[in-house]
Amino acid sequence: MKQAKILTRAEYKRVMAVLDAHRHAVRNRTMFALSFYAGLRACEMAALKTGDLYEEDGNVRDTLYLDSEQTKGSENQQVIISRQLQKKLAVYAKEYSKHVKQPALPLFFSAKGGGFSAQTVINLFSRFYSKAG
Repeated sequence: MKQAKILTRAEYKRVMAVLDAHRHAVRNRTMFALSFYAGLRACEMAALKTGDLYEEDGNVRDTLYLDSEQTKGSENQQVIISRQLQKKLAVYAKEYSKHVKQPALPLFFSAKGGGFSAQTVINLFSRFYSKAG
């Protein structure tokens, strides 16, 4: 089984710099945080709805529940949302406040309003990691 690479502090800083240089920095940082702090895969991130992470008032939930359809192993999973991740999700909620208060909408959306596919998430991460070296 292929093991995920753990980023060094220097690599993490380079990735953050690349994310910040992109026009959708808040969205990209949030996606990275879900991967880094919660260990979510691209398919899990693509399947997220705003209601999975936010209450109707826009506050961040303490726990994320993933249905079997959302996970690689086809099993329900529970993910505790750490304080670091809660902070990143709160920034996303502030940036996209109208969006996160609609629980049925995809968490990450394109300029056309549709949700991201798992392949789109993979392509974004690949591009960011490539630019970060």
